[in-house]
Formats: sequence, C-alpha cells, structure tokens
Amino acid sequence: MPTLNSSQLPPPKNWDEFEDICADLFMRELDDPNLVRHGRQGQRQNGVDIYGTRKDGTYVGIQCKGKSIWPPTKLTIKEIDKEVKAALKFHPALSEFIFVTTSPDDNKIQSHARTITERHSSESLFSVHVFGWRELIRRLTNYSELIEKHYGYTTNSAIRDAINSIPQNTANLLNTSIPIPNALIDNEINKRLDELRKRNFRIAYNQVT
Repeated sequence: MPTLNSSQLPPPKNWDEFEDICADLFMRELDDPNLVRHGRQGQRQNGVDIYGTRKDGTYVGIQCKGKSIWPPTKLTIKEIDKEVKAALKFHPALSEFIFVTTSPDDNKIQSHARTITERHSSESLFSVHVFGWRELIRRLTNYSELIEKHYGYTTNSAIRDAINSIPQNTANLLNTSIPIPNALIDNEINKRLDELRKRNFRIAYNQVT
C-alpha cells in the first residue's frame, strides 16, 4: 500500500515556503527550539540561511537551494564551493554545514561534500553534507505534524489519535463517564475515516491538477 514515504510529495514552488519547511524540519532534527532563519534576503548571510545548535552547543548552518523542476536545474559543485567559502566566515564557527535542495539526490555532489569534509577535518573546520529532495522527504515524513502543516494531508498518526480520542470525546459530549456502546464507537470511527479519506483525496487531486 502506498505510504507518504513512497509517495511523490512535490517541492514547493515558493522559495520562502521551502525555507520554512527546512526550518521546521531541522528544529526537530537538531532538537533546538531556538533554531532560526538567518537574517533576510539582501543581507549578508555568509552562506547560511538557517542556523541552530546541537546538544553539545556546536553550531549547524543550513543553506537552502530551491531549484526549478521544469526546466530542471541541479545543485552544482561550483555553488557548493562558493557557499562553503562564504560559510567559513560565519561566527561562531560552524561544526556542520548542510545543503538542502529540491534537486534529486546526486552521488557526485555527495562525493564532493565528503571530499570537502575530509579536507576540513585535517584543518578542524566544519563537515559538509548535502540532502536532496528524496532525503528531505524521508526525514520530513518522520514528523506527521509537518506533513499536515505544509501539505494538508491527514497522516496515519493523526487518524490514530483521532480514533483513540473518540470514546472520551463522546463521553464528554454526553457529560458522563458511563461506557460507550461499541456500535456507537465503530460508527463514529467509520464516519471519521471516511471524512479523512475524502479530504486527502481532494488535496492530492488539487496538487496534481
């Protein structure tokens, strides 16, 4: 059965929305509630669009590279080298520098990032990593609330929470703690599931058309 992990969630067309998605994702990946977008467009950012810290206090910089789907454009080695050079001026010094892009994952680009990381390691500089769109989606689908926020899909975990809350919500409506008949619960579950399926279908249809 298709899941969100195997589905083709489309990259956002809007650059600002892509950066919002990345900020929400890495706030959770780094477990840093103080992660922020760095400045604004037009300001000198030293290659860093988003920055946060890990638990050990080291800084992680993130560079967002939204690319055209059609005509297709890709993240290039030249772009990586340019942004890495700029990120060397970020203060405090970074321990990691992550490129996130709507381009497909590319083994040549990832190999180049590893080469830079190896060279930087001997100089006590930051490591470099590249996450293409498929890798971003793999990570994004670990957080159902982000799928709902940015794509409008109702996820399986949200459905489970809704189902688990039905008995208590029904009891609250009846203002009683008496057991709720199973038939009433089953009817409410089926009704809720049918509504959620129709909602997800409408969202998917609108994205395709």
